[in-house]
Amino acid sequence: MESAFLALRHTLFTGRVLRSADRCGLEQELWALLTVYQVLRRAMCDAVETRPGTDPDRACFTAALHSATDQIITATAITGPAPDNGGIMQAVLDNLLPSRRPRISARKVKCPMSRYGVTPNEPRPLPSRNIARLDITVIPPSAHTAGPATAPDTASGRREQVLRLLRTNPARDFSPREIADALQIDHVRSLSAQLGQWVPQGFLNKTGRGRYTLHPQWLAPTSSPAETAQLTLGLTA
Repeated sequence: MESAFLALRHTLFTGRVLRSADRCGLEQELWALLTVYQVLRRAMCDAVETRPGTDPDRACFTAALHSATDQIITATAITGPAPDNGGIMQAVLDNLLPSRRPRISARKVKCPMSRYGVTPNEPRPLPSRNIARLDITVIPPSAHTAGPATAPDTASGRREQVLRLLRTNPARDFSPREIADALQIDHVRSLSAQLGQWVPQGFLNKTGRGRYTLHPQWLAPTSSPAETAQLTLGLTA
């Protein structure tokens, strides 16, 4: 997907924006761009398949685009009983990219001032190396996760935990510190940022500086009495 976005934005459009000013025109331009992109990718795959053992990643999208542009400008082989992609395919084969080296290594944060920590016991190797064999273990689903009757809880995220907590006392406004203490969240600053994002999304109302209440549309209870008692106990503690 990211490769497609890069090709559409920077290679096909060279950084330009869509020209249409209405929705119908924008949809037409997008469909045209996606069609051109898919046709070029198909021609690239057809070219690589003529050389068995060639990695498809070595096909150059820019070479295919320039060859197609030249065919349109010079009107070469654009008429006839069937379209001719030979020029594009030959251009791709003549401009194959070098083989990519295997990159099986740990992803580490290079910035020493980053707030994201690095796992000390990283099982993957630090330098790149060739991987000759991979072992894959398929774990069957357990009995308690199979079937629609035992579907995973939809209120497992932090937002749902916050909503459940605020449902225990909808008339009260909460501070991020109170919510963090009740839910045993260590990073209050990140929680404050999330609470600010949930206000324009319609989950919370901001009553003052650092004070939040539950939006009326989310007053429907979704937690059991035991969960409600546990959240209330954590808030009072």
